[in-house]
Amino acid sequence: MKIETRKMNSGCELTVRSITDVQTGVPLYLWGGLFGTFLVWSRVARELRKTRPLFLIDFPRYDAANRIFSNDGLDIELLASFQQELMSQMGHSQAILTGWSLGTQVVAESLKYDNIVSAVVISGVLGKPFSHISDPLFETIGIRPRVSQTVGWLTQKEEALSRLRKMVRRNEHPSRWAKRLGLVSPSVDELVMDAAIRDFVNIPAVHYTYYLQIAARHNAAQIVRTSPIPILAVSGNEDKLVPARRSREFVKGDNPNREFLLVRGGTHFVPLEYPELISLKMEDFFKRHQL
Repeated sequence: MKIETRKMNSGCELTVRSITDVQTGVPLYLWGGLFGTFLVWSRVARELRKTRPLFLIDFPRYDAANRIFSNDGLDIELLASFQQELMSQMGHSQAILTGWSLGTQVVAESLKYDNIVSAVVISGVLGKPFSHISDPLFETIGIRPRVSQTVGWLTQKEEALSRLRKMVRRNEHPSRWAKRLGLVSPSVDELVMDAAIRDFVNIPAVHYTYYLQIAARHNAAQIVRTSPIPILAVSGNEDKLVPARRSREFVKGDNPNREFLLVRGGTHFVPLEYPELISLKMEDFFKRHQL
């Protein structure tokens, strides 16, 4: 695996991991969520790397991104343009995109570009990620939705986040709490999940808040609806963070090249829980669509 930093025209830097056993085939770019990107994708990548080049992309969130965060210069549209810049730097004329969690919104926005030939979206939405919570709740009581603002206010409280970090570090296996709450399947390897959770609590609060806000504003429904490319949507039926019906929105309509896979027993971390199933399904999907 090759790990490198790629600088975008905006000045922002992305961490890109290149994982491949071959140099041929349409490359696959994988956008993760706000944390645990490599950990979540690593087991799926074991199989996919045998057939095509893979590129795992971390969301910008460290010192190199501070200028963009501070002047409100980052949004989902800009992240989608980063995908285009990366392809240009890598010398790729076409690509397949895969997104997990927040990464699905970047994938959805990227479908407006003609050089994206297919997409796989896992445990995510095409826009407005809080609408399944905020819209029904706040419309009922007649108040404008404020879910993302409330979450943002809470995450800005560094004292509370610091306590969470200390709690996770003291707990030898924080993944056990996630399992008890039903946020992750009991079958997930504890060491891998522990590492993903620790990655989450180390995210700077201002960055996490910013991503929640830009995600809440973004909606690529029209882009996805009019895109002609094949799309595979995957969701776990036990996902408590993003209901399966939200992921299914990617395949609604008359496009016969779109499929939906509901994984029984899968949660929001279904790539960690059922990596062999997902990688086999993806390869089968690509072969049937001659990718």
